[in-house]
Formats: sequence, C-alpha cells, structure tokens
Amino acid sequence: MTRIVPMEVARKPTGEPTDAPLIAGVTSHVPAQGDAQTVKRVEIFASIEAAERQWRSLETQFFTSVHLSYDWCRNWLEATGTEPVVVLLHFTGGGRIMLPLEIIRQGGAKVGRYIGTSYSNLNFGLFSPDNMQFSPPLLSAALSEAGLKLDLLALYRTPERWRGVANPLMPLDRVLSNNQAFQMTLDGGFDKALSRINGKKRRKKHRLGERTLEELGGYEIVHGDDPETALRLLEAFFVQKAARFDKQGKLDVFAKPGVQDFFRRLVVTKTEENVPLLRLSAVQLTDGRYGAISGVTRKNGHLICQFGSIDEEMAGELSIGEFLFYRLIEDACANGQMMFDFGIGDEAYKRSWCDQITTQYDCYLPLTMKGRAVGATLRAIASTKQAIKANPRLDKIARAIQRRIS
Repeated sequence: MTRIVPMEVARKPTGEPTDAPLIAGVTSHVPAQGDAQTVKRVEIFASIEAAERQWRSLETQFFTSVHLSYDWCRNWLEATGTEPVVVLLHFTGGGRIMLPLEIIRQGGAKVGRYIGTSYSNLNFGLFSPDNMQFSPPLLSAALSEAGLKLDLLALYRTPERWRGVANPLMPLDRVLSNNQAFQMTLDGGFDKALSRINGKKRRKKHRLGERTLEELGGYEIVHGDDPETALRLLEAFFVQKAARFDKQGKLDVFAKPGVQDFFRRLVVTKTEENVPLLRLSAVQLTDGRYGAISGVTRKNGHLICQFGSIDEEMAGELSIGEFLFYRLIEDACANGQMMFDFGIGDEAYKRSWCDQITTQYDCYLPLTMKGRAVGATLRAIASTKQAIKANPRLDKIARAIQRRIS
C-alpha cells in the first residue's frame, strides 16, 4: 500500500530570518532561501517492491553508499524477516529523499532505522542532488499525517558530507556516531597512494611476507567470483571469525539469527557490472589453508572492506591480513578505483593505511512524545559512549567490563 500526502511549508520572503535551516545539496555554500526547495509531499511504501523503480533510479548517484542500495537491503530483509517501510520525500523543485527503513522496538517505542544498520559502515546519498531544505517539526507532522506508524526515526552512521556532496538530513537532531570510518584515497595510482603512508617501509614488509609465504610452500590470491568459491570462502570466514571472537571473549556478531544467511545471499548476488555485490578474496596456501579472508564491496569507485579474518595459527608468523590488503589495494589502483575504505572502528592497522577519516553522525526525528523520550535517551547513551572513548583510562575500563560480560 502507498499513501501520498501533500505537505505545504510556509515560506517567509527572501532575506527574512527563518527557523528552517537551509541545506546545500551539492555545493558547499548555504543558498538564499528563495533558491532552495521545500518538502511538497510524502509517499510511504509498505514494501520495498513498490518503491523499487524510484529507489533504483536514486541509487545510481555516484555518492550513494552501497548499504542503501536496493539489492543490499532486499537481501537483508529476505534473510532476517525484518519489517520494512520506505519513505519518499518530494520537494517543490523535483528533488527527492528516500529513507529505506526497518522497524524495530526500542524502549517500548517503534523505531525506524536504515535497513541493515547493524552491519553497515556508511549510510549516505539516497537522494537527488538538488538544493533542499526542511523544518524537522513540520516534517515530523507530515510523516505522522501520512500515516507513518512510528515513534522515532533513528538514522545512524551518516556523514555531514560525502564525496563533495552535502547531506540534506543534517537539520535533524544529531550526535557523533560511536565509530568513524577510515579511508585510503587511491588517486594518482598505487605508487603515489603508498607514498602517502610510508610506502618504502610497507613495500619491504610486503616482500618479507611474500618470502615467508613461499617458505610455507607457496600461495595464491583467490577470489569468490563464482558462487561455489564465494560460499566456500564465506564459510571459512565464519569459522575464522568465530575463533577470533572466542579468543577475545566476545560474542560472535555473525552468529545472530539471519546474519550468515544475509551474507550468503550477498556473495552470490551480481551487480550490473556482473561482479558479486560482496566479493570475497583470500590468501590461500598450497596446503589449502586460508591465511586471510576479506569481503569487499565496490560501487562507483568506492571499495569498502565489510569484514576480514585471519588464520589464528598464522597470526604470529606474518601480518597476513595486511598482506592481503596490500594486494587488494594494488589491484584496485590498477582498475582505476578511487578509494579503499576500511570501514568503521578505530584500529591501529587502519590508521597505518589511511589518509582520510570520515566523521559520521546519528540523526533523530521524533514523531510522538514517546519517540521524543526514547530519542533523548539514545542521544544521551551515544554521548556517554563518546565521552568514554575520548578518555583512554575510561575506555580501557569499559572494554575490560565488556569482555567480562561477554
């Protein structure tokens, strides 16, 4: 079922102050109010199939992240059985913003968040590159009037700007996300990219790793470009990751219901370029062992390492994970890719590779009084986590407590 409700937004004459923030869609300047678009109407889709045509049209933008693509979200919903709702905002000048949401319960409230949020690294760009603005209170009222049966929108892990494009959702209440994203820019080719991160030392380390692997009997880099290989690599990843979590005393996040099925679907789904939506690669030794495995997505020159694992028995012999990263990044440069993204989470190895850190935000829009209360609680929790992470002593204590609880 689809409902369409018009939304008339009062506008003051150009030059007068306004309570509605002005948002630049593509350019970095704040436009005059008379140049901006305002929300005209709202569409709500109870199924993703009903929104597919417009969704696929929007996701072709070069700045739209893979996590908001139709096939990524479709696979998540099919694997987990999560209830979806898709919101499409239409603006006066033809601009559109689409919000593909899954409905969950938090604190007794119905919360809409981006589909598959728990396993996404960056959510951005399911909108047309137009100059748009809106008032959060008026948008909240319009969504409720359109029949959106939610208490709160919680849009996690979205940057203020991405690939030179401004995020039109920034007028919403927001706090810093707990984890930022780490990227390595690839412009200029592999040699230039390495030169920005101590290339001489990294090349030497790679040669030593290659020598060690040859002493172990040799190796090859294998890719899951066919379903059989992809699924075999994925099952090996699950085993390696489970062993790693067990060693660290952590819960296995890949063992949650539906998650493994989700990734099995991704690795056999092909993109328009006829490559896997999630491509697995591994360092395979001649004895059949996989020294390291990674899963990487590619969209419009942006590669994201969605996950990775190593053979714990080989961890002390060489930096096998970094060895695989080196080869994947080298290959990405040879194929004209623009960025290799290590995803969220602050780790020493990511900082050693990356020359760019992207700050991300969690945005909230309450639709009811209950949603306002739950949203305030979620923002407070996020701010507390940020304060703990900023204090090395508190962060160390928190990690120790988390390990003990796990």
